[in-house]
Amino acid sequence: MIGEGMTVWCCTPSLTSCDRQSVSKLLNTFGKAIYVDDEKFVDMSTSISGSGPAYIFMLMEAMIDSGVHMGFSRETATTLVHHTLLGSTLYAMETGEHPAILRNSVTSPAGTTASAIYELEKGGLRPLVNDAIWACYRRSLEMGGHNSSVGPRMIYNMGEKPATTLTTHEIHYMDSDIHTANVPSGEMVDLVDSKENGIGGKRGNNT
Repeated sequence: MIGEGMTVWCCTPSLTSCDRQSVSKLLNTFGKAIYVDDEKFVDMSTSISGSGPAYIFMLMEAMIDSGVHMGFSRETATTLVHHTLLGSTLYAMETGEHPAILRNSVTSPAGTTASAIYELEKGGLRPLVNDAIWACYRRSLEMGGHNSSVGPRMIYNMGEKPATTLTTHEIHYMDSDIHTANVPSGEMVDLVDSKENGIGGKRGNNT
């Protein structure tokens, strides 16, 4: 326990102001607590702060492994990565600047960092992170018994009642000629439109 947790919480209107302050004080002993006026934001926060440490640990692992691959001892690579992430986070919190501004301030034209950023952008880091966070949010909704047909490329069919079952969802892909698809919960499906034969197919990966 390092006292740096992140808690997002809400309560019913019947809770008194005094009780709300007591709850807030208690939750802040674990780190930082943010009160929201709608329970939907609790599910949303799960995909960012709740599961977020796993994303950071995975990035940390990849950076450390790269350092070892280049020749550093694992201990040295770990120290380099830990303090780089810590220092960057503390600096961002202290300045309050938008991350894009901070990134630009440490990226010289035609320099080493610019080359690394180019590869990350070419590899689709941004949409990959975005997709992962939306997937986490949808799973959080499923586990709570709510409709999970939300996010990029997912909208309800006009006039249809959103699905409530945990086993299938009516999913409409805006960039496909196929109107609906019953997709098992937890299955990521890409609808592929073939220009050669004019028919649509789907590719599924169980995650």
